[in-house]
Amino acid sequence: MKRHRKKINRIYVFGSVGSGKSTYSQKLAERYALPVYGLDHLIWGKRKKNEPKRSREERIKLIEEVCHQPEWIIEGAQFELVERTTLLKQANCVYVLDLPAWQINYRIVTRWLKQNLHIEASSYSPTIEMLKKMFRWQKKYQREKAVYLKKITDSCHKVIVIKSHAEMKRLLKSQEVKKIIGNKKKKNIRQK
Repeated sequence: MKRHRKKINRIYVFGSVGSGKSTYSQKLAERYALPVYGLDHLIWGKRKKNEPKRSREERIKLIEEVCHQPEWIIEGAQFELVERTTLLKQANCVYVLDLPAWQINYRIVTRWLKQNLHIEASSYSPTIEMLKKMFRWQKKYQREKAVYLKKITDSCHKVIVIKSHAEMKRLLKSQEVKKIIGNKKKKNIRQK
């Protein structure tokens, strides 16, 4: 009897600020022609300076709208918000980017420097205050990651924890992921 493997087409990429969620999600999207949605964008949207972020109800509604689509990659670290949605139940695969804290801190600083030197684009103002916030978010993630992982593994049957950039690259090239996700013809990949 031939077993049918469920196609993975609803992916959640989770990890600390600076872990590479956006970059990894974009690589998955390019390779497998899935649309990418960033939680930061769903939370903040395109807003003017000093304009408040969307209300909790608006954010949850937007995430739910994406979750009910047939295909997506959602990336973000806002676990307290994710818990209030069906995202983990809807996802058929979760990638947890769990890189060492020193590496994430290094990435936070280099990203901030590149943004201030206008080498890298930024959707926020890369101020010293924002840099401090990123370090606070990183510390919070390190303190609470065991709780996050437990909740993720309890909610989703396919969880892949990635501990290094080398693992990310290997996984993107692996035959298992190609078979599971499938190699569809490229279609428009959009950042929502």
